[in-house]
Amino acid sequence: MFLFSLETVALLLAMAVPGFIIAKTKLINNAQAINVISVLLLYVCQPFVTIHSFLNTNSNQTILINVGLILVITILLYTILIFIGRAVFSFKKALPARGTLAYASSLGNAGYMCIPF
Repeated sequence: MFLFSLETVALLLAMAVPGFIIAKTKLINNAQAINVISVLLLYVCQPFVTIHSFLNTNSNQTILINVGLILVITILLYTILIFIGRAVFSFKKALPARGTLAYASSLGNAGYMCIPF
């Protein structure tokens, strides 16, 4: 148990040290820090998190079938939601962005939630 806690603390320390060094040496301008960190997280950290999750998952045929079933159900539901959005926005003929609004209304901002899982 102690070694697990030590490993966790060491990992957190290893993640904090580069940020501390960057802040003290002022390698990143404060005005651009948010953009740099966002790009770093999106293009460097996210692929590693995704690869790590795939490597640490026990897979079998049942899981593959369930993933395929969820994919089909998701595509079906989003298609239905897009058609409902098109029907709702079809009443507003003067609206030039009718198709964009129908598509955007069917998709919530829930895609980012899959990253922590």
